Amino acid sequence: MLTALVLAAVGCTAASTSAPAVAGAASAPAGSGAATGPASGSAIALDRANGRGAGSGSLDTAALQAALDAIVSVDGYVGVTMDVAGPTGHWSGSAGVRRIDAPPPARPGDRTRVASVTKMMVAALVLQEVERGRWTLDTTVGSVWPGLLAGHDAVTLRQLLSHTSGAPDYLAVVVGSATTLEELRAAVSRPFTDAELVADAHALPWQFDPGSQWSYSNTNYVVLGMLLARVNGQPLQRLLERRVFGPAGMHQTAFATTPRIEGAHLTEYARLFDGPLVSFASFDPSVFSGAGAVVSTAEDLDRFQLALSGGRLVSRQLVDLARTPVPAPGNQPGYGLGTYQLLDVCPAPDGSPQFVHGHDGASFGTFTLSYAAPDGSRRVSLSYTGRPYAAPTGIAPFQALYLALAQTCPTALPTARQAPGAVAVPAMPTLPDVAAPWLSRLVG
Repeated sequence: MLTALVLAAVGCTAASTSAPAVAGAASAPAGSGAATGPASGSAIALDRANGRGAGSGSLDTAALQAALDAIVSVDGYVGVTMDVAGPTGHWSGSAGVRRIDAPPPARPGDRTRVASVTKMMVAALVLQEVERGRWTLDTTVGSVWPGLLAGHDAVTLRQLLSHTSGAPDYLAVVVGSATTLEELRAAVSRPFTDAELVADAHALPWQFDPGSQWSYSNTNYVVLGMLLARVNGQPLQRLLERRVFGPAGMHQTAFATTPRIEGAHLTEYARLFDGPLVSFASFDPSVFSGAGAVVSTAEDLDRFQLALSGGRLVSRQLVDLARTPVPAPGNQPGYGLGTYQLLDVCPAPDGSPQFVHGHDGASFGTFTLSYAAPDGSRRVSLSYTGRPYAAPTGIAPFQALYLALAQTCPTALPTARQAPGAVAVPAMPTLPDVAAPWLSRLVG
């Protein structure tokens, strides 16, 4: 049971959710593939206090801070950081503490493991290779590294980037038969090589014929990292530093290779059911490698989103292509090439639905959300630690996300239907709901 919950928890959480109903805004068109972190159905109201916030020319920082405080006080998470930017202003905030056994409070610039947000950065490197003419999106794994995916040399870069390769997720083997968080921690607190992770994936059945379906798998991005290192003659860590972190001004970001996080940071904690918090400070980031080993800050993620949307890392044409959902059965999140789309709280100028783009990042004890409008003019990133497994999760992190998105709208939102001056957003699902698609495949 824990194995399936962990696999769901460190996957793309939007994969089993559906689009929100935003009060006062047009709903998503049928078949749009829009996805959200929150589940469909239930909703909560976010008040815009005293007429401030969306469209008013300034952010309601008190309301944003209250939303972060609720993540800690209401939902019981340990620490949270957030960065919000848009036409209405730019704000960074935090709440809670860095670790449960020490008093220092969390600060906006604290580092966290951002897990699968790494995929957007690795995808940027791949698209750079496409832009330079070394690769095309139809370049096959076998043409770069024959035999790396034994029996599946014809898998393309496009299929790896979009999770349509059919490659199984090696984490199922890594986590193994762990039934407690302590056993899980022991399983992931040792060094792993990329070759070992790919070998673990090969121990599982291939999921489907490449290109025929969609299924999120961390194996895809470990392979992409290996291919990038091979053709450039440099480790992925160095490529990210030189071609993504540096150009984007992400000076507090690193591709982690050891459990130690340098500088001020939020310690990873997880909770199973209603049990005590368990520290995951010892887990080795090599278990994620190119799929999720980056350590960053909410402020640096904002810089990344701005650089990506502005065409400073990859041409705008390729960025737009990456943000276009691939047509594949099962692609509920609207996943493109290293990014997926989220139905925006703010409608387009003509009142039609529009999307923000980004990725979530689910490590063993931290969770990150990072999204931007297509032109980069509105951006929200937040990370929190102390996440639960197999227990009802709170609405507060997604409440903060949607409040921030609402406050960055360039024009005031229409009046909400169910409560004057409110924006309706969905509630976050319980983890078992998120895990349901995995349970049928991995358990029993």
